[in-house]
Amino acid sequence: MTNGTAISVPLFTPPAVRSRLKEFVPISTIGYFTCDFMVNAASPYQTLGDFLKAAKEKPGTLNVGTITVGSTQNLTAELFKAMAGIDVVIVPFRASPDVVVALLRDDIQLAIDSMPRSSQTLDGGKARIIATSAPKRSPELPNIPTVQEGGVANFDVTAWNALYAPAGTPDAIIQTLNKAAARGAGRPRS
Repeated sequence: MTNGTAISVPLFTPPAVRSRLKEFVPISTIGYFTCDFMVNAASPYQTLGDFLKAAKEKPGTLNVGTITVGSTQNLTAELFKAMAGIDVVIVPFRASPDVVVALLRDDIQLAIDSMPRSSQTLDGGKARIIATSAPKRSPELPNIPTVQEGGVANFDVTAWNALYAPAGTPDAIIQTLNKAAARGAGRPRS
């Protein structure tokens, strides 16, 4: 499961389906990721501050692309819009390649997605990351500022992926799987 499941289920799912989540128990977190805020390489927005300034000067004229409504990326865009107090149009696409195409065609002026999904476009120099949703700069990308540094105080979106098992799975099995996941990730148990 992902944090997207945890977030979107109460927002979009009927109560009868929500109760089905109780049929699962957590084993271990297996990874964390943030969302990156990307612009076309030719974009006039060199920083997130530039984008925010334009959004405030021209309300409703800038488009922000994400994948599916209810996804981590889409909810990150909604949170960004609300916390920044800007009027932008959030455009959901079916998949990351669709977001990238829209960014390259300038149909959207900002894309919010995870870097692995967009790495070819970034590596090819066709897009730039101007901010990341993490509360602190990444050691892997130390030159990329956070959304907080870009002007949106207290902004923090760190998503997760985790392993779950059916409820009722014996605790000894859960603990064994937890230890194996931790060993495989090279980190202490979580």
